[in-house]
Amino acid sequence: MKLKPEDLERISALTLAHYNERAGDFFEGTRDHDVSQNIAALLEHIEGEPPYTILDFGCGPGRDLKTFSDLGHTAIGLDGAAQFVEMARAYSGCEAWLQDFHKLDLPHERFDGVFANASLFHVAAQELPRVLRDLHATLKPGGVLFSSNPRGRNEEGWNRGRYGAYHDLAAWRSHVSGAGFVELTHYYRPPGLPQEQQPWLASVWRKPAPGAANHSPDALSTMEQDSSVSKKWEAMQLNDPVGTLDRAFADLAFNSKEIVMGLHWDPPEEGVTADAADLDALCVLFDAQGRALETVYPSRTRNANGSVIHTGDSQTGASEWDDESIFAFLDALPEAVAALAFVVVSTTGRAFSEVRGARCHLSDRFTEHAWVRLELTSLDGHAPHCVAALRRGPAGWEISAAADMVNDELMAELQSLVTRGKISANQ
Repeated sequence: MKLKPEDLERISALTLAHYNERAGDFFEGTRDHDVSQNIAALLEHIEGEPPYTILDFGCGPGRDLKTFSDLGHTAIGLDGAAQFVEMARAYSGCEAWLQDFHKLDLPHERFDGVFANASLFHVAAQELPRVLRDLHATLKPGGVLFSSNPRGRNEEGWNRGRYGAYHDLAAWRSHVSGAGFVELTHYYRPPGLPQEQQPWLASVWRKPAPGAANHSPDALSTMEQDSSVSKKWEAMQLNDPVGTLDRAFADLAFNSKEIVMGLHWDPPEEGVTADAADLDALCVLFDAQGRALETVYPSRTRNANGSVIHTGDSQTGASEWDDESIFAFLDALPEAVAALAFVVVSTTGRAFSEVRGARCHLSDRFTEHAWVRLELTSLDGHAPHCVAALRRGPAGWEISAAADMVNDELMAELQSLVTRGKISANQ
């Protein structure tokens, strides 16, 4: 749902009021936090000789602003909370600007670096592209953006009096690269812990100078890897949708413990009178004999023990990222479950080729590595389609075709199941 201007005003007002009312406590609670890793990540990627001109975006009471100044750089703070701006000026001795993140007024190509530590997640997702373009414009060519945000599953809303948007790596990359930045590196925090215990996603980005290469070596490696998987999948789908898949997937070394299936589509273009499409993501759990045990779908959002979870129904395709997701925690699956099939259904009967932007993926929840990417618009007809399957093998889970498990009879049952669920939900 698109936020209206009055919604954005309310988000800013209430979030800033929360911080203004607790400014002193916030400073005492965060002044000793060690973010030296983040400061170093920004400074080591800025080219040219110091001192640098740094914008501390979301400077709060001025802790990091003072650190940059003490290191000899010209640091300017920016925050939307008036109490924070006053405290930052007093504590750091630096200039600090009072600006709402949703209403920025920044100078053109002023800064060598932008340090956005624990701040950009307060920007509503629909406004993020514009805010990132503003930060891009205020950086000098070759300048560097650092950001660190609590990561999530691309949800947003209120959390203890503050509004936040919590992106995963794939969505964050899409937003920042879409604003013209090139990724330099990313990591999770705090350091030294397993990734599931690292709630913060930190990333470093460059505004390319004119004539510079478009991608960093790391980014190229990631894109080439994803591209090879995608091309392999597309070739298998087109050339041999049954016999070749098991053999071809064997060299992908599947090693994921937690999987997410993401489904996305776009609403009709403005002014187009066609009925909106409605796609649904499903996961079918099978036993060793190929019998369906349970189905997780929008009207039944989790299996019996909660090891497979659906994020809920979308009927509009209005999200900028995945409209529906299914999370499968493989180690937590009951022993009786020998296979999972991930299926897409066109609930309204629209042909997939007629659904704008329809696509899906099967990815590792932690690394964001996409094992499968499929452009659904390449499919003919509207019949339910099995994207991929996971099978429990002697050495662990394997990714494979599902043709022997998901037959026409089961597909018809799934179509009917989803349709009945929609009718019941709307009564």
